[in-house]
Amino acid sequence: MAALNAGLESIFTPAAPLADRTWLRVGGPAEWLVRPTSVEELQTVVGRCRDASAPARVLGGGSNVLVRDEGVKGVVLQLDHEAFGGVRIDGTKAIVGGGASLASAINETVRGGLAGLDTLVGIPGTIGAALHHNAGGRGGDIGQWVVEATVLTRSGQTITRRQEDMVFGYRESSLDELAIVEAVFELDSSDPSELTKRMQKQWIVSKAAQPMSHERRGQIFLNPRGMSAGMLIDQAGLKGASVGGATVSDKHANFFVASDGATAADLLKLADLVRRLVLACREPRPTEGTAVPDPNSAPSRPTPSRPAADPLWKLQGRRGLLVSFAVLAIFGLAARGVWEVSRSQVAHSPQYVLTPSSVTITPPPAWVGSEVTSEVFR
Repeated sequence: MAALNAGLESIFTPAAPLADRTWLRVGGPAEWLVRPTSVEELQTVVGRCRDASAPARVLGGGSNVLVRDEGVKGVVLQLDHEAFGGVRIDGTKAIVGGGASLASAINETVRGGLAGLDTLVGIPGTIGAALHHNAGGRGGDIGQWVVEATVLTRSGQTITRRQEDMVFGYRESSLDELAIVEAVFELDSSDPSELTKRMQKQWIVSKAAQPMSHERRGQIFLNPRGMSAGMLIDQAGLKGASVGGATVSDKHANFFVASDGATAADLLKLADLVRRLVLACREPRPTEGTAVPDPNSAPSRPTPSRPAADPLWKLQGRRGLLVSFAVLAIFGLAARGVWEVSRSQVAHSPQYVLTPSSVTITPPPAWVGSEVTSEVFR
């Protein structure tokens, strides 16, 4: 592996820690961390990796990346040099380096009065990673705006992909080469001040539902089609669940938070636990009082029952209804007869007769001019 860095020692770092280059800040070192300063250097390194059969990977902004505790074999490339981070505006087009942060691309296009990428505000990472995963939100995906992409293959060749060559789906794209060097976006003209206001509002809304920026956090699961992973985790009652130093965020259940002392193993175990419990909550369960059949037992014979359409059942149901009506009618007639006999006695009994002398009324206020008792019995 030592021959990989011949003549390029300045951009190679052996046994380089990767934890501090990710938001979760856990994980082991890279065998080699390489930070090229030009496309030519990048091509040279990738070509050497190909010849030496050494694995090569690209690390973007590290926002949703989990590095295992044992580290990474081979070469980890990071395109954080200014040669890969430029943003240029040409009319309604934005030409952006693959290593540029998505935030800087949004800011520059909004400042230039171009709408489109502003809907992605609040999404972390680089342009290259965003295109590879087709990052997006409720306002749309980044793939709908790209018209051209320059990519680097695993053999070290650069290829230009046109709009008709690219396919974008939910959090995936056909841009699966090793690295995206540059991308061209066709955007819409708009008023910069209005774009800025809209972007600020969207930023506040997106950040309000996420863990605090100082927390070591990462979004873990993809949303199932038409559903929210965070909602499913929340419904399973897993907010605040933890394994070691890894915890499900109380603010957004699809974010895991790593505390001091957390390891990548803790996060992997927590992810596996959450996945299993959410799936268990969504499995059909027998209702209360329903016997669960033993899969090893022979099927039982069904108990014969009288079909609902049996004429005898219909006849018995009608008879019961007629008997009920008859009983109610008899009771009603009997009650009316009793009332007719006793009504005159009740009406003339002194204990049921109301007279003015038997009524006591609280003295009315002075502004009431009439006699209240006489008004009542008039």
